Amino acid sequence: MTVYWSDANFNGFARSSSGALILCGRFPAVTCQFSRDDGYSWRAYTVDLSAGWCQGSVVEVEKDLLLWVYGAWAENGGAKPFQLHSQLMRVVGDELVPVPYDEA
Repeated sequence: MTVYWSDANFNGFARSSSGALILCGRFPAVTCQFSRDDGYSWRAYTVDLSAGWCQGSVVEVEKDLLLWVYGAWAENGGAKPFQLHSQLMRVVGDELVPVPYDEA
């Protein structure tokens, strides 16, 4: 089966200006998957171990700088309050690097 990637952003998927694919979501933990070969191989970067569930969107805000915003409930089936989280990430070569907000 052939899978074709589009340049459109939707939910937790984006393609950076340099061509990297980023797929963010739940399992394992809250992670962003990163591919430099059009999805043939992936690296996982754990973002948040505290969230039991999440759904969000990722968008490139400037060249190779991505913002992922996601809502998450803590573990135990949502026993703790829903919280909004965000993470800035930069594509650097073959890596996806978290960026502190004061350095963006």
